[in-house]
Amino acid sequence: MKHLASPKAVAAGLVLVVVTNVVVVATAVWNRGGEPRAVVSLTERELALPEGIRDERSGVSLELVLTHEAPGRLERVARWRRHDLPPVEYGWCDRGKLEDLGFRTAVDPTDPKAAESYAMQLNRPVWLVLEYEGEAWNRWLADREARVEALRRSVEAGNAERGELADAEAILALDRTMRSRLFPVDAGLDAEALQRRYGDSARNLIVRGMIRAEVVPSEYGTRRLLGKVSGPIVRWIHVPREIAGPIEPLFSKETFHDMEMRERREAEEGWPAPAPPRYGAELAVGRRFEPWLTGVAVVEATGDVSGND
Repeated sequence: MKHLASPKAVAAGLVLVVVTNVVVVATAVWNRGGEPRAVVSLTERELALPEGIRDERSGVSLELVLTHEAPGRLERVARWRRHDLPPVEYGWCDRGKLEDLGFRTAVDPTDPKAAESYAMQLNRPVWLVLEYEGEAWNRWLADREARVEALRRSVEAGNAERGELADAEAILALDRTMRSRLFPVDAGLDAEALQRRYGDSARNLIVRGMIRAEVVPSEYGTRRLLGKVSGPIVRWIHVPREIAGPIEPLFSKETFHDMEMRERREAEEGWPAPAPPRYGAELAVGRRFEPWLTGVAVVEATGDVSGND
């Protein structure tokens, strides 16, 4: 026999739900009150649509993507073509920075047990400073271009295969056009201190993120300790219904499985063609350093922007 909850228990549960909702709404209102800490204009490269058909009941959300996170389509094609994508490392997150963030760094990275030792340490929550299309992104892209140019000279000298160069040039073209330009440039435990240091509110965002310590090989064969950014904690940014209209037609009409199968067939023919962003979006960060969207707009073929902004 089933036992029904007592009226008092039901009432208490309803009160808890109501109170929780009130707290959530009040927190969001307070976060967005006054002047935002930052307002940055991003694109589809940094705020990506979900892949595959979405659940209409779940509303509209965009995924906040950082530079080291290659577009999903590019990752899948690279896997099917058995090709490693160039890594994105954040050299500023070295052994000293990891110690400042609370990691135990006594084990030398050259120690045979170092990789296992650091793998046992948990990811740590930190405040990330994200710079949009700034010096860090430009340096990374310039380094990519220099490496492809060096490979081109090697091919001309007969020391490398033309197929290797073709792959490198195709991936570079995709990086230039599709990879996120939101580049982590620092991390810390004090958000207010980072806000004072990185004051360009039209280019820098400070958000909650995660970092782990990892032993990685260098180009010269030695091993070093480096922080790996796991990404922002708030990954999906809700698009309010009143501003979602311009991007509604852009959502995928394929299931994720059908999309993967199609891309796999296309990958046999070569790398995908670079696709420029189809929309822009304005992201604000509030008092609690929590982000929200204030507008989205479709990018027309002429480069003009139309829609809500």
